Amino acid sequence: MSQSKDKSPARATAMRRAKSLVDLPLIIGSLVTSARTCGNKSCKCAQGHKHVNTYLAVNIAGKRKMICVPDHLEPFVRRCVDTHKKMQKELDHISRDCIDAFLHDKQGEKLF
Repeated sequence: MSQSKDKSPARATAMRRAKSLVDLPLIIGSLVTSARTCGNKSCKCAQGHKHVNTYLAVNIAGKRKMICVPDHLEPFVRRCVDTHKKMQKELDHISRDCIDAFLHDKQGEKLF
């Protein structure tokens, strides 16, 4: 596939949006809310008012890890996870444009 400065407007927009995400903090993972009992018979959770915690689910060295997220850090961690989702969406757009370019090049038309 040939490289040229003539990129599709959609690709240029996706590239610009992806570049705007590069400097943001990013975590590949997901946030999970869990309600559980602690086992203390005199605790409120024994009467049904379970302890609710937020965890960051990530893969580290091929193993899933659940990291408890303190309440004061949840907004930051949520932004980091959302940045990854946005970046993935932009990469999907760029990939689709590249696939279209490949298919056009394969047919003798030069897109890039």
